[in-house]
Amino acid sequence: SRRNLYTGRPLSFTSNLQYKHLFKQPGEEINLELNFSKTRYRRETSFETVVYDSLFQPINSFNQLNPVRGGNWNATFQLDYVRPLSKTAKLELGERTYYIRFKSENQPTIQFAGQEVKDESLLKNKFTYDQQVHGFYANYSNQFKKTGIQLGLRAEYFGYEGFVYQLN
Repeated sequence: SRRNLYTGRPLSFTSNLQYKHLFKQPGEEINLELNFSKTRYRRETSFETVVYDSLFQPINSFNQLNPVRGGNWNATFQLDYVRPLSKTAKLELGERTYYIRFKSENQPTIQFAGQEVKDESLLKNKFTYDQQVHGFYANYSNQFKKTGIQLGLRAEYFGYEGFVYQLN
């Protein structure tokens, strides 16, 4: 039989900053947005296992404790610019950058009946992951009588890296 107990204590916060500037020319503007959030967590899972024989008599037992600590943060930067070129035409330019970092560390232990607590060295690990995305865009739009046109281009760069470290 197995009994599980889980406890966790996450802590999070998020912040946001937005700025908009209107130029003298109607319709011309620049927008800036920054976002940042961070989460930290500690959780612990306990597994109590009893092994029975074919007559349902307990023959062994062990307790496993799996404390995990970790967290993540992410940040976003976005900049958009709009400039009217005529009554019907406008140009839009922008950039968006996104970063994320995640990490966690696992430090499990095991205790067999009547024995000392030991590290579960095969399961001890540390994990880190970093990701970044950068996107740029340009868009031109215009209206000719009853026909609208729009030409756009978007370029994006994506990079990531992750590592798992065995801690035994």
